[in-house]
Amino acid sequence: MSKREQELSLRMMNFPQAIRPREFGRLLSRHASQAREAIRTYFINHIGEIVPVSEVAIAAETTNVRRLVWELTFQDGLRVISERGNDPAVGISLGRSEYCLFDDTPDYSMAHRWFLGRRLRHEDHLDATQSILHYFQTFATWALTTEELATVAGVRSFGERIRYLQAERGFPIATKFTGRPDMNPGEYLLETVERIAEFHDRRVSFELQKRVYERDENACGICGWNRRSWSRDDPRFLELHNRVRGGDPRPGTAENLKVLCTRCHDDVHAGRTRI
Repeated sequence: MSKREQELSLRMMNFPQAIRPREFGRLLSRHASQAREAIRTYFINHIGEIVPVSEVAIAAETTNVRRLVWELTFQDGLRVISERGNDPAVGISLGRSEYCLFDDTPDYSMAHRWFLGRRLRHEDHLDATQSILHYFQTFATWALTTEELATVAGVRSFGERIRYLQAERGFPIATKFTGRPDMNPGEYLLETVERIAEFHDRRVSFELQKRVYERDENACGICGWNRRSWSRDDPRFLELHNRVRGGDPRPGTAENLKVLCTRCHDDVHAGRTRI
């Protein structure tokens, strides 16, 4: 019991027996609400910074930090990431009992997504990879945090499974480092459910993808299109084209890979454009 809760408990000793439980519960509830708002304010004031749970506990005057952070994340939609969502490939490397808020814009659909994620694991009995894929397809075009994807998968290897879906099975899953610089670290996004990469464009390691996107400055190598040009009337996105053809199953090399927008990529595959 926290110091604040102990003080409240002592105060209740002076109340008549009949009203102690109700009043005590009301005061504790009020304190929990105040502590949660104090935690929210602390995260927002330290956005983008790694903060240990001990600092959060002091700021909010509570020992119930983990539960309150969970509520802020999965009920209020605050995009907080903890050690559970560790995925160095997308910029998340937190120690035990550390948190980081990358975006203070509330995601009000989080509670619904969390409910679906639990159902995929516990009711639909899907394995981790299937759960992740179904979750991506259900919320295509939504930026999903590693925190929620870890919860959906229920395994620490969730990041490897996401990269398997992208590199081996061809699903157009983007990150801040692979075609979507407008996204935050710790986020993945399925661009569409209607497109799968050609086999010869797959099997490129995530690290190599990052190097190629950085080299090509996240822009199409033919027309120069980038994410800033996106519109609902022209919802293209960026992907990699491997110039090595002929059924060669080996992964591409940086020299053979080129960033293209989906429109130009289709023209290349159809023989309308040559590079």
